[in-house]
Amino acid sequence: MNELLANASSNYGNDSATSATSTGSRALDHDVKIMVNMLFARLHHIYTHKFESAYGDEDTMKYAKREWAMVLADFPLRAVELTIDAIRERYSWPPTIAEFLATLSEVARPADLPDDREAYRQACFCGNNPLEHFWSHPAVYHAAHKTGFFRLRTEPEAQVWPIFRQHYQALALRLCKGEQLEVPDIPALPEPPDTGPRFDIPAFAAQHDVKPEAITHLFHYLDLPLGSTVRRTFRARALVAFEQQGIDANAIPE
Repeated sequence: MNELLANASSNYGNDSATSATSTGSRALDHDVKIMVNMLFARLHHIYTHKFESAYGDEDTMKYAKREWAMVLADFPLRAVELTIDAIRERYSWPPTIAEFLATLSEVARPADLPDDREAYRQACFCGNNPLEHFWSHPAVYHAAHKTGFFRLRTEPEAQVWPIFRQHYQALALRLCKGEQLEVPDIPALPEPPDTGPRFDIPAFAAQHDVKPEAITHLFHYLDLPLGSTVRRTFRARALVAFEQQGIDANAIPE
């Protein structure tokens, strides 16, 4: 491997296909160029004439390296090496970028990340109250969130499983790059609204010589936020009822 890296470094030279290429806003650095040359050298050794058939001319090789470099720029060398080891047993021809990334998302993912099927089962089981369940890994939660918890609960597996898997593998690739994911905290309950001071309804009823059960329902507005329009509306209705019973409106709290 050290020999391959050394050769990759010397063979890359001033290849214009990658020296002037950028991923996002940054130029491809020296290590990325070495990694891509190492990748192509190993693919050549593994697939021999099949590799030469796929990348037989200089322009094809140059532009292929550029595309691979743009895709792999943020992945660590170890993840690429693990993927090369795996594709030798999976593909009889040099893999496409999509095939390479699909393999990378499986073989280079963090050890604590569940496999796709286990993640899907967990997503379906925890979909009712997602923030109240324990998730074995944040990526499972985020893949379920992107898929839609309602869809996971209601749609047939044949429809929703491919969508979940696509999101999950994309998240696995982000983890392979070193990104950290977290499950959101359970939102705190809002503070209860200010409904004003407590009012003694039984004492009020005794003072006005009425039965508490005859007037308690009129005081339901006291459970509404102080100063709100809906509270004022229900209080106005209560005032009419109290006046019909001969009770002074000034005795009714705001």
